Amino acid sequence: MNKKKASSLRKKDFILTKNPVLRYLGFSGLYFAQGITDGVTFFTIPAWLAMNDKSPLEIASFVAVIGIPWSFKIIIAPLIDRYTFSAMGRKRPWIIFGQLGLIISFLSIGSIDDPLNNMTGLMISGFFIS
Repeated sequence: MNKKKASSLRKKDFILTKNPVLRYLGFSGLYFAQGITDGVTFFTIPAWLAMNDKSPLEIASFVAVIGIPWSFKIIIAPLIDRYTFSAMGRKRPWIIFGQLGLIISFLSIGSIDDPLNNMTGLMISGFFIS
């Protein structure tokens, strides 16, 4: 009987609503993952383009294009708050959708042939990453 009780207590320890430390670590991990993508798109790629002698106009164009999705946040945020899939909770479907989108977007940016000479493809992939 004692083993069964100890086993059920261990399962409860890994539920986000019951364990604030695990909850904070989980959300910190998600924000860290978001920071990596922002750092790569807004800082690393423009620095790489500059190191490879791209013009300031091309670099600024890249940064401008990948910044466009952030301007739509004011429109999208109320939709995300309004529409939910109750079986999964309020935000979980949107988080899963966003993470899958990031995976696909990063795979697409990695599959661009000669990105230094294909700025359009680089911009389109960067747009979808943002």
